Amino acid sequence: MQFCLYYCAPDMQYIDEAPQLSFLYKPQDDTIEEFIKQHNTQHHYILMTEPFDATNTARLKALKEQSDNWTLVVTGDMDPKGNFVKMVKDIAPQFMFGTPAAEWYQLQTMLQCGVSEVIITGFLGFCMPDVRKECNKFGAKIRVIANFASATWFDCPAIKKFFIRPEDVKHYLDYVDTIEFEGDKTLQEVCYRAYTKGEWFGELGEIIIGLEGELDSRRLPMIFGSIRSNCRMRCISGGACQICRAMLKFQDLMIKTDSIIDSGV
Repeated sequence: MQFCLYYCAPDMQYIDEAPQLSFLYKPQDDTIEEFIKQHNTQHHYILMTEPFDATNTARLKALKEQSDNWTLVVTGDMDPKGNFVKMVKDIAPQFMFGTPAAEWYQLQTMLQCGVSEVIITGFLGFCMPDVRKECNKFGAKIRVIANFASATWFDCPAIKKFFIRPEDVKHYLDYVDTIEFEGDKTLQEVCYRAYTKGEWFGELGEIIIGLEGELDSRRLPMIFGSIRSNCRMRCISGGACQICRAMLKFQDLMIKTDSIIDSGV
């Protein structure tokens, strides 16, 4: 598994260490080519929010001729046979959509477009073996934003949102190729340390955006991640699963007895 940092400050820690770097394309920035050249051992993700006018298109084509060590991240028409997809394939060595796939129809549309990678979130985050199997058919890799708690239904309890805690990275090794983070410079640096080490000694809400309520990583069962990776959210689709409730009861007991779990890291 690899980790990706969003480059947002020149003094960020781990910029030379992280296997992957992402950054926002800015037409006025004349350092992109040099930045990629200087970090040629790392893979780059260029986030494209600018229009694909003649100038920007020509620049990306020139960059493609210089290096294939980058992926263009776009937001546009998800039509496998549309002009947008054809144009993007022509100007970039590989491309993906910046919009995460939370449902099967979104994932299938992206795969049919020929993307090199997909970002998985929401419901699909609880179906990782099936997602992996489907992506393998198209040769697409899987990414997740580990420190963002996502859900596709209103008022979702924190424990039922999709996220990955640092201790559970090991349970996703067979399913996820890259973990990336959201947040400012400081939060990304904290997350990089926690996730590469595989341990967060405290409340998960401190590092996971959008996670309300009390979820203490020191007091959740060690099977937390292995179960969530393939539970398929039976609890909201007519099933009788009570695992989330049991995990919260376990946490309450750990709090009452002032106990914590030694992750062994």
